[in-house]
Amino acid sequence: MDLAREKKCWVTAGLIEPNKTGKKGVNRSVTFSPSGERISSYAKTHPASIYEEEKFHEPGNMIGLFPLGSFKACPLICYDLRFPEVFRNGMQKGADLFIVIACWPKVRIEHWITLLRARAIENLSYVIGVNRIGNEPNCEYGGRSLIIDPTGKVLADGKNGECIIEALLDYSIMKEWRNQFPALEDVRPDFLHLKKSCEQGNPSNVNQGSQQVPLLILATDSVEEEGVKDTDSLVRPLPKPQQRLDLSL
Repeated sequence: MDLAREKKCWVTAGLIEPNKTGKKGVNRSVTFSPSGERISSYAKTHPASIYEEEKFHEPGNMIGLFPLGSFKACPLICYDLRFPEVFRNGMQKGADLFIVIACWPKVRIEHWITLLRARAIENLSYVIGVNRIGNEPNCEYGGRSLIIDPTGKVLADGKNGECIIEALLDYSIMKEWRNQFPALEDVRPDFLHLKKSCEQGNPSNVNQGSQQVPLLILATDSVEEEGVKDTDSLVRPLPKPQQRLDLSL
């Protein structure tokens, strides 16, 4: 609040607040206007289960926007980046600028970069990603704060150190690109509200008594020339994996 008022600028920051019961925290992104007014407070909707965050943080349930110049900004937090439906929800509400604050580990920094660009491209919106640097006993953070335009072009890159990055966000360029490439007009809202488990067409409802095996599906342009008579023979069981994916840092 004081920083925003002193510098006469917009400030977005992360903090942990106690929930209503006081038994858990709420991971929030808060934004202050140049006058120091708190105009936005977003609660992270996706606690990261790989870190057991759900044991300590109560998830939020709403996406909110706030006006920022000509833009409508949508704040999100860290692990939310892996869930494109959250961004699409914000876009449907009118968002054209996404601000993602994060503590993203260096070991998966390429995911951070790729997903930020993907969220900009698929929503034809500007995306600002702010990631911490430094170390904790079990984690090194990757930096690479980015400003990305609606085509996925990186306008500014903070690299690996503490720094200030800046870029011009041109509302008219965003609008022009959305007119030139009107992909958002083809969005199917009915696909944005699918249940986690559908009664029809859900593989979990098929052959529930049988053992699940990983499959490798082969594709070929000339099935008959290869001597294959039907598509069933294109499906091969994969060998059992020899090692598990290590998610540890």
